[in-house]
Amino acid sequence: MSLHTPPSSYILRDLSEVVTPEHVSWFPQTLGWKIIAITLVAFSLYKAIKWGKKWWGNRYRREALTLVISMKVRLDEQAKMSNESQVSQQLTYDLFEVMKATVVYLNPQHAPVFGHDFLCVIDGYFPKSSTPFDDDIGDGWMKALVQSKNQLTFQELQQLLTMCEAWLRHHQGEANVN
Repeated sequence: MSLHTPPSSYILRDLSEVVTPEHVSWFPQTLGWKIIAITLVAFSLYKAIKWGKKWWGNRYRREALTLVISMKVRLDEQAKMSNESQVSQQLTYDLFEVMKATVVYLNPQHAPVFGHDFLCVIDGYFPKSSTPFDDDIGDGWMKALVQSKNQLTFQELQQLLTMCEAWLRHHQGEANVN
């Protein structure tokens, strides 16, 4: 076997090897582009921090919504089993605990509030509501908490859970974010 030798042809003798160009840098080369890049990075960082604070500040809202939605599911399951009276009384208490904890989280000065004043406080955080809590359903809810003979009906409890879910999704108020 013979070794491979480069071509010695007359046509190929003046060919030179192709030089590849230098790598193009992704880093901006001019001062203007560097300023724009730094500004974009700073703005993105600012927006990410702002979003993170909002997400962290609304964790109480997510937790309360999870509980209220699970109560709605539990009410629907119990309605199918026709054990409405027992579950509606417990759900009434549980719902009050969730809403009370949320209101107290928003403003700890609302801790001693109960009854009509509590309903007014809830309405104060969501003034654009089409169905205020300080109404027949809210009054029935407060009575059901203190008197076992005044229990909410299945439909009233369903409506109350829907109102609480809407309130938790859309109420206005600053959380205690430090």
